[in-house]
Amino acid sequence: MIEIEWDSQEDRARRHHRPKASTVHGWVTKMRGTLLGSESIRRRGIREMKEARAIRKYKRNRADHQSEARDNGRSPRRSGGLFSVFSFSRRRHSHDVPVVVHRDRPRHREKGKAPLLHSPYRTKPHHHGHGTRLRGQLTRKEELVLQGKSMNEAAQKERRRERRRRDRRRKREALAIRADGALNGNRTWRIP
Repeated sequence: MIEIEWDSQEDRARRHHRPKASTVHGWVTKMRGTLLGSESIRRRGIREMKEARAIRKYKRNRADHQSEARDNGRSPRRSGGLFSVFSFSRRRHSHDVPVVVHRDRPRHREKGKAPLLHSPYRTKPHHHGHGTRLRGQLTRKEELVLQGKSMNEAAQKERRRERRRRDRRRKREALAIRADGALNGNRTWRIP
């Protein structure tokens, strides 16, 4: 005979825990709130996305700190606590020597300066307007469907125009490089 043991209320309450914050889950929750028109669900999704971003930032900073500590010859673990009294390891005391840390990450650029390989003209993404169109289809509102379609068509048109402009610029630059190579004998292609 099979005996079945049901979980008691205390077991379920003890086992229940809040899941880890996830950007994807937060985005899905936000979209669900948007489509259902529930501002509280939407805010909950946005909050979860912010929390996941903060956790990622914290972990990245902690990893950077640990790698810097490892490079300086220190242990990445925290010193102190109960067992630090009993530790016999010799630590290097480096408080008298200032440590200068140079980051390889690029600093934020000044306003108006574009990144090196990106166009200063930011176009809307190819999926621009899909959310409005989908919301119109789900709520059966024809004006939202038409608005989403027109937004998407305008974005596609803008992207084609930007692509043509970029191609023309590349052709001009290639022509200038060839002319410079022919006139000055430059064989190195350096981008200023």
